[in-house]
Amino acid sequence: MRTARSALLGIRGVERVLAASELVAPTDEIAELVRRSWDPLRSGDLYVVLAPNCAFEENMTLGAGTGHGSPRDYDREVPVVFFGAGIKRRAGRERVAEEAVAPTISALLGVPIPPAASEKAIVLH
Repeated sequence: MRTARSALLGIRGVERVLAASELVAPTDEIAELVRRSWDPLRSGDLYVVLAPNCAFEENMTLGAGTGHGSPRDYDREVPVVFFGAGIKRRAGRERVAEEAVAPTISALLGVPIPPAASEKAIVLH
């Protein structure tokens, strides 16, 4: 692991490399954000955090968009639109936690909110 981490850190654009053991008790915001997406049964042994404004996509075309693979705000923020009967029209750039989307959809469908939900549903009426 030490050799792999060292090799990864030698790649231009790599800011840091986090091991699973570092995600048990994150010490900063980036590590906490990585922890939230870390699945110990499915994730790899190391997580590569790229420097701001860097992308590591083999077939990336500049100007054609990118994935949402980093813990940075610009990679995590996406537009959210709820539309339909009974939903009050609101316009603007209100920030909503992504964790509020699942409870909101649950409320709209009239089904139980997921037990692991950490946010309340967005009030849409």
